[in-house]
Order: sequence, then structure tokens, then C-alpha cells
Amino acid sequence: MLGYLAWPSIARQALEVLHCTQIGRHSVLEANHSVFCEGPTYDLWRGLAVTVLCTLVPGFPAVVFTLLYRNQKKIAQGKHADDPAFRDKYVFFFGE
Repeated sequence: MLGYLAWPSIARQALEVLHCTQIGRHSVLEANHSVFCEGPTYDLWRGLAVTVLCTLVPGFPAVVFTLLYRNQKKIAQGKHADDPAFRDKYVFFFGE
């Protein structure tokens, strides 16, 4: 359940690290003008943001889709309600 809530925020934060604007002679983050978009520290954060955008952002929905797809017959037939092991394993889909 926490993944559903955290995923949009993580994606937004990763995108904000990549959004720079030019002010005078310096390039700064649009979200925080005190952070320059150059140098080794920014390069580290940019690399982390790109990694998150290439793995976690598409990966989380892909995992959820895969789990739902693999269990679509049980879910469609309502068998998940009678199977405590199934409900325990996929509790984040049912909210209990």
C-alpha cells in the first residue's frame, strides 16, 4: 500500500532534480535556486534521478501489472476471498 502512495512523489522528486533554469551565468534547479546544476554533487544527484526514472518509475507499475495478470483467474472467479494464503501474500491489493 505504501508503494501506491510513495510512487508519484518519488517520480516527481526525480524529475525535479533534472529541471534546471538559467539565471544569469549559472544554471540552477527550478525547484531550489540555491542548488547549482553543475559540479560533482549535482552529477551524483542527476545520476541517481536518472536511475530512479529508468528503474523504479516504470518498474513498480510493471510489477503490479505482472502480479495482477498472473492471478487474474483467481481474482475474476472470486477465489481470492476463500484463500487466506493468497490474501496474505497480496494484502496490498485488498487493503486489509
